[in-house]
Amino acid sequence: MLVKKFTFLSIFMVVPFAAVIFLSMDTAKDRENYIRFFSDPFTPVRWEPGFVLLGKGMSLVFSPEMSIVAISSISYLLLAFSWQKIYPTSSVASFLSFHLSTYMFFNYFLGTAIRNGLAAGLVVAIFTLVVNRSSFFARAFLLFGPAFHLGASLFSALGWVFSHIHRRRAAMVLGLGLSIAAILVFLFVLPSYISSSYYLIYLEAGETSDRFRSFSMILYALCMILLFVLRDKDVWVKISLLPAPLLIFYLFTGYEIIARLLIPFFFIAIATNFKIYNNKILQVVGDKFLALILIFGNLIGLSYALRQWGLF
Repeated sequence: MLVKKFTFLSIFMVVPFAAVIFLSMDTAKDRENYIRFFSDPFTPVRWEPGFVLLGKGMSLVFSPEMSIVAISSISYLLLAFSWQKIYPTSSVASFLSFHLSTYMFFNYFLGTAIRNGLAAGLVVAIFTLVVNRSSFFARAFLLFGPAFHLGASLFSALGWVFSHIHRRRAAMVLGLGLSIAAILVFLFVLPSYISSSYYLIYLEAGETSDRFRSFSMILYALCMILLFVLRDKDVWVKISLLPAPLLIFYLFTGYEIIARLLIPFFFIAIATNFKIYNNKILQVVGDKFLALILIFGNLIGLSYALRQWGLF
């Protein structure tokens, strides 16, 4: 019943979300590039083939503007589906926490970098479906994420491995080892195989942002600390902690590519923290006060997203 309520509310709330995306069509960053692409998706582009194929299909049905709205709405629904899989216990607190996070922490990937957001939503949703299943075929769909955006490649690879081994005692040791190996790949392998200047800039420390470090990744580090101190760690806690070496590497070096690749893990970490610590707060202040806190957080998050999308 709780999951059904969450699903109904999320589907209902996609309408105002889509309306905001449409209203920000002329103000949000990078929209011009997407409108140009959806106006003629058959023109060769540097974008990944899965997204290009999706764009070709959408261009047969929607206008360029409505294609952007449709993709952002799909990403929103994928994240909502994943959230209720991770945090299904309280429909009100879970629902409010999801929308706070959507607008406060993930507005960039839902309304600006929509390829990255779609790929992240896709791989996280698939992971939540297959993590406890033994179907090799179903798990294989995790590997399709990079076809929509290369930012999903790390989660696709680590998520696929972890979905097979997460019940084993040595799962975290192996997963952390793979994260360390990924650092070596970013430093010594990828630069030799990437020729596009667009992607090369992400392999250069601090070149794509004026900020010292991504605020999202600083928050992710705090989330990791809160999850690390827990005695009982379920699969969501473990997958959130898995890229700890990469996050530490990013915080020291500023390689922007790491921040992009960690977004799916960050989403799971946010959902997991809300699931655990909402219940702890609830025991202290009660459900009504917790609801007021989350509603206030939603107002701040929505205002921040509207600001980021250039609506005021």
